[in-house]
Amino acid sequence: MMKVINFFESERPEYWLGEIGKSEWKAGAFLKRILSDGSFFDLVGEGSVVLLLTDGDELISYCTFSKYDDIQPTDLTPWVGFVYTFQKHRGHRYAGLLFKEAEKRAKEAGFSKFYLSTNHIGLYEKYGFRYLTQMNDIDGEPSRVYVKMIKNDFIAYCGLDCETCEARLATVRNDDELRIKVAKEWSELNNVEITPEMINCAGCRIDGAHTPFCDSLCPIRLCAHSKGVETCGGCSELEICEKVKMITGNNEDALRNLKG
Repeated sequence: MMKVINFFESERPEYWLGEIGKSEWKAGAFLKRILSDGSFFDLVGEGSVVLLLTDGDELISYCTFSKYDDIQPTDLTPWVGFVYTFQKHRGHRYAGLLFKEAEKRAKEAGFSKFYLSTNHIGLYEKYGFRYLTQMNDIDGEPSRVYVKMIKNDFIAYCGLDCETCEARLATVRNDDELRIKVAKEWSELNNVEITPEMINCAGCRIDGAHTPFCDSLCPIRLCAHSKGVETCGGCSELEICEKVKMITGNNEDALRNLKG
């Protein structure tokens, strides 16, 4: 069973250190060295961690979640870095599980965003990162800096705020009168028959009940699912997509939610 663990809290740090060292990547060897010689915190800051995605004794993927990364000096913080997935496990977006853990830690620490330094283009966008700027790393080489906004779970794929949606409010309150009201309004608005029984929804991106439209008919949600993006804000076609413009074209808040 896959799980994300903190290298520094693991019961077998020497074993996992050896697994990191098996990376076919020079940065992996560097990470092993600074963990071995005790210079890790000197370079990336106190409180930083190494996140390991494991499956039993197998290391699937890893990254750091740190105060600093290779862009120094800078006021930007925190960072994910040393992102690596072993060759045979690529193509499954396992790094996304590490990013979710990093997002959780950033949120708990009071941050609304975190950063990543890379020269890859088109790799991290699918995880919700967006290009911010170009900066020089500690060796004076240019690097692309990406930012990932920590999204409210109730922000739908299209940017609408499900937390204020009356269908969700009717569901969490188990309010049948509100269900009747919403069903009537939505039926008139969409010129289709919507019954109160259909008004059950926990939120677009929340596990649980969804209205029939949200569950299997919404073209925006279906598209986002097929691309594996967290929201449409993580899609490279956001600015030109006609589907999402049906919402963002008339709702500035939705567009703002997607762009962070």
